[in-house]
Amino acid sequence: MFTNNFNAEHSIKKWAAIIQTGGNVFLVLCILAAFIILCVDAEYLWWISLIVLGDGVLTFFAARFYSTMIWGFGDVVGNTKKLAGGTAAPIDQYDETVLPEL
Repeated sequence: MFTNNFNAEHSIKKWAAIIQTGGNVFLVLCILAAFIILCVDAEYLWWISLIVLGDGVLTFFAARFYSTMIWGFGDVVGNTKKLAGGTAAPIDQYDETVLPEL
């Protein structure tokens, strides 16, 4: 089990993409449901249609936020692994006496 080469960065980023896709699918389903509810009886059920549409939009933005946070965590894990393995580019020493180029 532990002998396999497990790429944590790739796995974390894959789950972030799955969460983002789930938010997109839920938004599309909420738009369809809101349209169907509105077509049934627009005079009495318009507020239910707006609630369903609002839930879809809220879930969409929440999924975008969470997937971005998880994707960033995957970047942190990947960069930490590269730094620990010594494969990352070395950080240049900053010299205060030398001015940066403009």
